[in-house]
Amino acid sequence: MLQKNYYRIVFMKKILIVSPSFPYPANYGGGVDIWRRIISLVKMGNKVDLIATVKDLPNKEDLDYVKNFVDKVYLISRENKIIDLFSMFPLQVKSRQKLKELVLNDLYDITLLEGDYVGLILENKSLKSTHLVLRSHNDEKEYFKKLALSSDALLNSLYYFSEFIKFKFYTKKILLKKIKNILFISFTEFSSFNNQEKKDQYQSVFLPTPIDKKEFKTRELKGNTVVFVGSLFMPNNQEAILWYLKNVHPGLVSVPDYKFLIIGSTRGHDISTFENKLNNYKSIEYHIDVTNLEYIYERSSVFVNPMLNGAGVKIKSINAIIEGLPLVSTRVGIEGTGLINGQHYLEANSPNEFKSSIKKLLMSTTERKKIAAYAQRFLIEHNHDLILDEFIRVLHKQEVH
Repeated sequence: MLQKNYYRIVFMKKILIVSPSFPYPANYGGGVDIWRRIISLVKMGNKVDLIATVKDLPNKEDLDYVKNFVDKVYLISRENKIIDLFSMFPLQVKSRQKLKELVLNDLYDITLLEGDYVGLILENKSLKSTHLVLRSHNDEKEYFKKLALSSDALLNSLYYFSEFIKFKFYTKKILLKKIKNILFISFTEFSSFNNQEKKDQYQSVFLPTPIDKKEFKTRELKGNTVVFVGSLFMPNNQEAILWYLKNVHPGLVSVPDYKFLIIGSTRGHDISTFENKLNNYKSIEYHIDVTNLEYIYERSSVFVNPMLNGAGVKIKSINAIIEGLPLVSTRVGIEGTGLINGQHYLEANSPNEFKSSIKKLLMSTTERKKIAAYAQRFLIEHNHDLILDEFIRVLHKQEVH
């Protein structure tokens, strides 16, 4: 027993998490991934500090809750200036330049950058860290390229295209010159990176989003309610919903008691133009900034993710499975997860495929429950915590040797 405790004390790490936003409450995809990882690291016995860049300060209740898990919280304001549009850095990076000015007095075993946006922390002269690790949430250049394709507003498209060009330079020529340890959320992007880059220069690992088996739900899956949950200010999500409403929804309204629920956060963005377009459709419900989604999921029988453009793993699809719902998704909406079509979800890339897949599930409670259960089993078997723990152990062995 003494020997085991001694090893745990030696192995315990002091870890600095650098987040592009305050990760709690975890009401958006990236926040879910970051917050669950913080919990996982703390449960492993590590000491965690958090730097979060914010536009607005979190409320005291949320901040106090986070402090139950992390030792120190640093809140850094994000600033957007018109002149920054002409910087060589992506605006998402430049707006977080105060990361360079923060005074850090601790020595960290690991500094974990939660995405490319927070890369300027590496220019902070007070940062002392044995290992630097990047959590790759997206291939940012591809992400912004696809946002440019999704947006129907010219100025927005120009901004997204500008970010695409800048991230294409920034990530490869600056960020990845300084960081050699990468944790990919997407298996597809992990494989692509290893095929394109020199493997011996990087230590890269596929690390799926954290899953807590205690969060898994088993639903009755009664009724004929179909649901989409996602960030409604994102143009690729708006594009997906409108595509579904135009091409799939009309073919389902004849199904008895069919209804389509559109649920999502706005995070303070004006989405009135999008909302006005929803008025053209019947048999839908629309709710924004819902604080408790339990009632929504309990009412639902099928989750749809009709995304046409995007990069990285779509956390909304993973959450649907955790919540016990069978999933119908485009190839884009499920990419990077490793889920198998026909076993863990039903893939649909055309209006007819969507309609037939949804009808198949709505006609059979047994089929709905089978798909949902198989998908949950897959997520349990691909365990985030075991992979992350092993990754930290590898870093520890490098220190010892």
